[in-house]
Amino acid sequence: MPKKLSDISAPSSADIERESVIENVSEEQVDALINYGLSKQSIQTLNSKQLKGMLKAATMLKKSNVQDSVDGIVTRLKMEVDDISLNSKVEMNRLVKTMQATGRCLAQETIDWVKGFCDTEGFQHILFILNICIDRQEMIKVQHETVKGLRAFVNTSDGFDLALRDSKMVNGLVRTLNTQEKKTLLNVLDVLTGVSVFDAGRQFLLQALADVTKAYGGGFRFHVITRLIQADEEIDWRFRRGVLLLMNTIVNVSDLHFRIHLRNEMYNCGLQGMLDIIVSQAREMNPQFDDIDTTQECEEIHGDIFHDVKFQIDTFLFDAEEDTSELQGLLHTLQFNMQSDEDKFDILSVDHCYNALRMLLEGSPSLQYFTSVLQHLLLIKDDPMERLHYMQLIEEAVSQIVLRKGGVDPDFRGRFQLDTEVFLEEMQKLDDQYALQERLAVAEDELVQAQSSLRNERESLRTEYESALKGKDVKIASCEEQLKEQLLKIEALEADLLAVRTLDSEAKQQQSVTDSSSGTMGLSSPPQTPVLPVDTSLPPPPSPPKEESTAESNIPPPPPPPPG
Repeated sequence: MPKKLSDISAPSSADIERESVIENVSEEQVDALINYGLSKQSIQTLNSKQLKGMLKAATMLKKSNVQDSVDGIVTRLKMEVDDISLNSKVEMNRLVKTMQATGRCLAQETIDWVKGFCDTEGFQHILFILNICIDRQEMIKVQHETVKGLRAFVNTSDGFDLALRDSKMVNGLVRTLNTQEKKTLLNVLDVLTGVSVFDAGRQFLLQALADVTKAYGGGFRFHVITRLIQADEEIDWRFRRGVLLLMNTIVNVSDLHFRIHLRNEMYNCGLQGMLDIIVSQAREMNPQFDDIDTTQECEEIHGDIFHDVKFQIDTFLFDAEEDTSELQGLLHTLQFNMQSDEDKFDILSVDHCYNALRMLLEGSPSLQYFTSVLQHLLLIKDDPMERLHYMQLIEEAVSQIVLRKGGVDPDFRGRFQLDTEVFLEEMQKLDDQYALQERLAVAEDELVQAQSSLRNERESLRTEYESALKGKDVKIASCEEQLKEQLLKIEALEADLLAVRTLDSEAKQQQSVTDSSSGTMGLSSPPQTPVLPVDTSLPPPPSPPKEESTAESNIPPPPPPPPG
């Protein structure tokens, strides 16, 4: 059917601009776009704005490939390693940028690029920087970028194969677990979990945990991992999920006895109590935690952190129960002497294990050797520390004989000589170290208590001083008020005294005026009496009373003397 004239529209300005841009694209730019990840068909579907953006990004990628080439990255890493080796002070900003560029290239570049990187010493340079960061707290950011680069490296097949050729990377990552940076710890846990899936990586990890534990004074090797949960005061559920996932991966081995052995080691580090704490805290933050169905696979619950944590806990406990059931299946011919038919075999119970082993060996030639082992155990010195050392040494020897990693039986020919004194002396040294550590811990506690008591006493004295000073201020203020009142009284008395003196002066002036006026009026003076000789032996006669004038009678009495 022929098209109508109205159906035929002229090309838009956008189409014209797009055609113009496509015509100006060179073959070199097309190759850059293809290298960037576009096909020729997808290039034809881009509009002008998208095409310009892709051309700009491809050009920048081509320019950056010169700087971020394998040789360029390895050269930058070697320069940083040489700088660290020669100078104690490191240029942190430059080193951080170098590790960021390395991690970006390992995560984004092609497989050929990673293969070329594996053929150089770049991986060894990264491990060298990682080990330097472990002992230097100021390089936390460099450590984080280095671990990110290793994570990107092992995510490639060539990088993973190179990382598992020896234990250097695993040793460095295990030592990195002492950092306080949660982001770095999450990346370390992810890498170690991926490595532990394979037997070689798991053996590297177990040996690294043992070496680190020995370097820090001995103890159980899984303390390195379980203490991560103990130190998680902020309750980071993503972090706890990573720790639980790593522990489940470590235990996930094919040998039943080895699984039980690893799980018992974890329980000896207090894992059961930690799981109880995690469940209790999860119930407080999520009341529906117990109702989460971890067997349900649904996209709606995918990514729910509480679901993931509960899944890891349930997996660990479920596998432990399954291993116990499998062990019971291996011993199905035994008749366990339990208190009731409802009791189940408990692998952690001494009585259950002894009864099971005794009934398993009953009537066989192995029973006399088992009896001999028990008799030798009875000959251990009756000293708590000595007995502990012997039991630890015997347990380690038995575990290495029974739980062989190669899957083959040991050589049963003849007897072997074992110098136990060397081991016992070493264990005694460890006990002395533990005793010193305990004394140090006690001394630190006493120091903290003394400092706390000193602070409390100082605060008490300061409070008493401030209270006494406040009382003195109140007394001083009261005295000042009384002084002000006395001053006011004195001023009032002085005013009264001045008024009295003024009145007295006025009265004297009035009397003087009166006397002068009476003299002018011509009053006659009284007649004079003749003077007689005075007998000094007789008292003088009393003087006659004088008539007081009217003016004198009106004079007020003198004022009382002022108060002293």
